[in-house]
Amino acid sequence: MGEAVDRLQVAHANRPLYLFLNVGLHWMIFWWNPSQPAAPGQHLRIVDARGTGHWDVDPRVHSPLAGNIPFNANTPPLYVDNNRVIHTNQAVSLDCMTWTAQGALQHQRDLDFLETCIQSIYNAAAAGQLPGQNDPSFECA
Repeated sequence: MGEAVDRLQVAHANRPLYLFLNVGLHWMIFWWNPSQPAAPGQHLRIVDARGTGHWDVDPRVHSPLAGNIPFNANTPPLYVDNNRVIHTNQAVSLDCMTWTAQGALQHQRDLDFLETCIQSIYNAAAAGQLPGQNDPSFECA
């Protein structure tokens, strides 16, 4: 998360956007909004898997709900609780190789949610809700 924030504060210092954080086969989406940082004491925190330690998250990183990503009964549970704590053990899976005994993808709901997120971002961009363009100097070669 820290490396992503370091990059965002240079590449998108004033531009709100969605942030996908991926580790291995798990991911989480957040809302980066540098113009509206969380109020003091209202920022997100990451808790370790054992629940024994936590780290404060940059106040410009918000829950995906702030960016209007649609969580509902058909999506995986939100990994940010009502106390603004990020539970990494609830990250969404990218596993598209594990099948159930019935021949269905084990993590189909997670994969569907990824598609929903991408479609929501596309719709927001098409509606002009995500202004600006990437600085060409930050584009991948």
